[in-house]
Amino acid sequence: MAAFEQRCVAASSDSAEKAALTKAVDQLCSLAGMTRLQALQKIESRPTNEYVRYKAEACLAADGRTSKYIIRFHSKTQVIHFMPEHFDLDISLGGDTLKDSQLRAKCLEAVAKVNRGLGWKWAVGPSIQRLGPNFIVTFETVTAAQQKKAKGAILDPYVSFVVTRRGIVIGGFWGS
Repeated sequence: MAAFEQRCVAASSDSAEKAALTKAVDQLCSLAGMTRLQALQKIESRPTNEYVRYKAEACLAADGRTSKYIIRFHSKTQVIHFMPEHFDLDISLGGDTLKDSQLRAKCLEAVAKVNRGLGWKWAVGPSIQRLGPNFIVTFETVTAAQQKKAKGAILDPYVSFVVTRRGIVIGGFWGS
């Protein structure tokens, strides 16, 4: 798998599952500005037909804080979610209230760096707003035309990143 070195992707080999997932998390940490402090814990494997194929916990340090993280991997073992376990996301996604151009640029630079490894896709955005001392950068994954074509079907409309004031990405997730 040639793209492994450039993306936060773990190999699908059962015999190397933990090592591959660990390597994917380490690359994510490197791109995001975080540090893994211990081995992955509570690794769960799910059937290959499920969207979330693996789930693991990890103790990560970022911006002077240590937190237990929940990390989920796609059925192809690509990271699709990483957040501190008890992170309070008490905010409506999609608000674009951050007007400071320097802070916006710092947030977008951090997201771009992490996304070089994740390869997440979006169609519209960004919207950036404060989330406590941090910022949440949200993109829409579908255009208005695509949503209209769905004729009432529920589409997962957002992908978001949590970025600290120092430009460290401490979380990323799909969903609204």
